[in-house]
Amino acid sequence: MKKYSIYILFAVLLGGMTTLSGCDEKNFSADYDIPWVVSKITNVTPLDAEGYPTGALGTNITLEGENLGSDYVQPDGFLIGGVPCGVVSQSATTAVITVPAGIKEPSDISVRNLHSRTFVYGKQFIPDL
Repeated sequence: MKKYSIYILFAVLLGGMTTLSGCDEKNFSADYDIPWVVSKITNVTPLDAEGYPTGALGTNITLEGENLGSDYVQPDGFLIGGVPCGVVSQSATTAVITVPAGIKEPSDISVRNLHSRTFVYGKQFIPDL
């Protein structure tokens, strides 16, 4: 009898723990209540006469913003038209990047942080061909 009592007690405890642990199950996703640090571009220079970022291929442009330092941005995280740019210098608020070869049409300027979050600047880059 004592042997069966232990089995019954074990079954009741196991069943209770299973029930309690499954009561409030949450589905986790990449956006689930985690305060991800977001890198953001607020200004780009130089600009053309119409106020769009511009530059010749192989020249440097300056990005200003938030969380642009190497402790926030992936090593290949500065992109023009999806093409990684060379980084000349970078700090938390400024990055100087080199316009990559192959950019022949207006293209998005973006920054991808260490959490694979991508921010796209509001104005497209216009290559100076």
